[in-house]
This record gives sequence, structure tokens and C-alpha cells, in this order.
Amino acid sequence: MIKEYLHVKDKYAWEKFLKKFDNISIYQSLEWFNILKNSFGLSGNHLVSKNNEDINGCLPLMLIKNMILGKKLISMPHGSSGGGVITKEKIIESDLIDKAINIIKEKNIGYLEIRSDIPKTIYKEKGFIHTNPFVKHILSLEDEDTNWKNVSRGHKSSINKSNGIEIKELADTNELKIWFQIYQTSNRDFGTPAYGLNMFNHIYNELFNRKMAKILLCIFGGKIIGGILLLSFGDTVIYRLGAVDSDYLKYRPFNKLLWAGIKDSIRNNYSYFDMGTSAIDNFGLIDFKNRFGSDSFPVNFYYFINNKSIPQMENYLSKDSISKKIWKKLPVFLTKKLSVPIRKWIC
Repeated sequence: MIKEYLHVKDKYAWEKFLKKFDNISIYQSLEWFNILKNSFGLSGNHLVSKNNEDINGCLPLMLIKNMILGKKLISMPHGSSGGGVITKEKIIESDLIDKAINIIKEKNIGYLEIRSDIPKTIYKEKGFIHTNPFVKHILSLEDEDTNWKNVSRGHKSSINKSNGIEIKELADTNELKIWFQIYQTSNRDFGTPAYGLNMFNHIYNELFNRKMAKILLCIFGGKIIGGILLLSFGDTVIYRLGAVDSDYLKYRPFNKLLWAGIKDSIRNNYSYFDMGTSAIDNFGLIDFKNRFGSDSFPVNFYYFINNKSIPQMENYLSKDSISKKIWKKLPVFLTKKLSVPIRKWIC
């Protein structure tokens, strides 16, 4: 039986269901669902198939609405992968996709978007458009010595260099606020709207005590100069995002931060370190991440169009886009006000 919505009362059944699968992402957890709901006011339309009270299939979905731009249904927003049907039965997979297509038609939603870690022929068979705007970088974790051998000579030099930089774990919300100011300014300088402090507070409150997230901070002269957010779930740690004060980039702090994250993940017995995604034509960033020993895989975006054109991701990602050039010139206080509404749609 397929029903719409995954209710809070299904939490135990949902967690029991997820344990049956390998490579399940934090983006499919109810904790992440709550963070998105509370941060952006998004509504969940998780389609669930049940056999009595046991879940045997699900297509996680969230509805994104904008008074001007319309509506879109995404699996899953605010993560470039981790979407798509979760089931071991092909018939259930097909039925859940058909149900989602019917929903966008019945509710006049612009399009259905599914972000999948692996290519799936079933989406193309049902008329979806397939694009690969990103690659993701997965590092298999062995032990510290083995992983260190796979790091490039240049990265090793930056990591080992004694330049006064120290790495520590974020301790409280006061440090979170300091790091957030750096993150906001860094995103403005990069030409990208930032997430709001509200979202990071929800991540802190929802995930930190559960050991599902942490921020590693970069310290120079007793001052916080940057940090990276790590999300943990199952056998994988995800490098979700990071920011460093541009005045200190010459010290190569990201090299030290990422290696510290890799070592921490090994010590806590995780099997994989997901180094996040890169635009498929951002060869510099791809090379930087792969020189830690990671492998790159295309991320698959599938679109079923109802009455709205699909987004041109290459325009948003391009460093030469007009929108990025304008954003870089705006004062930080203004980008702070504009970022969250934009981030709710560009997700």
C-alpha cells in the first residue's frame, strides 16, 4: 500500500527500514528532514509503501514553493545526492515513481527532481531528463598510514607545514556564531548565497548531541579563522561545507582541516569520507579533492517536467555568471537578508 507522507509516528519503522540498506545518507534521515522543515518551512511529501506496519519502500520528497517562481518537488533538496526510491523491489520502485508523477500533475507542480548517487534506467524509461551537473568525491578509509600514502606530495607539504595553525572541534554556540560570520563573508566573496544562522543552530541542536555532526575549527594566534562542517551517518562522514577567512588562505588551512576530518573519521571507525561535490567543469576543485586519494563519480539529476522548465545548473555554477558578479559586490549585511529566501529556492 502506498500512502503519502511519512509521519513522526513512523520514526521507529523508518529507522528500522533504513538499516536494511547500504549507502544510506544522512539526507534520508528524519533528523535532516526536521532540519529542513524547521529552517525553511518546507513540507515533506515522503511517499511510503507499507506491508502492514513495516515500510518496504520510500521515495523521500520535499515541496519547494515560491509565490513568483512556483512549485517544485525534489528528492532531496539541500544535498546534491541522496535522493531517489529506497526499496529492494522493482515493482514498488516503479509504483512510487508513478505516484510522484501523479502528484505533480494533480497539484500543478512545475517539475519533479530526483538526485541519485547512481544512474537508474527506470527514470529515463518513464520520461525523465537526465543531467550530470556535479561529481562527488568518495575517499575509502583504511587506516591513517595507508590513507596518508595516497595523499599527494603537495598536500602533504601543506598539512605538515608548521605555520601556527591548529585544529580543534567547535565547543559551543558562541564559537558557532564566530565561524558563521566568516562563512557569510566567504560566501559573499564567492558569489553564492549563504545558509542562515538559523539552519546551523538547528544542525547544532538536532545533530551534535547525537554525534551526527561536528565543526572542525581552524585556529591561528588564538583566533578562529575558519572551519568545516562534517555530517556523520551510517558508515560515512560527509564534508558538507566550509569557510575560511580569505586573509589566511595563504596558509592552506583547508588542507589541514580536511586531513583532520579524515583522521577523525578513521579513529571513529567510519568506512568512507565523502568530500562533497564539485561542478563537473571545476577542474581545479576536482583535482584538489582527488589529491587526497578520493575517487570521483557523477551525480545524477533526473527531471520530470510538468509545466516548468528545468533549472540551468551550469548558469548558476559558472563563476562568470552575472548573478555571481552582482552578489560579490553587495555588502554582507544585505546578502544576509537576501540569502535565506534565495537558498530556500536554490537548494
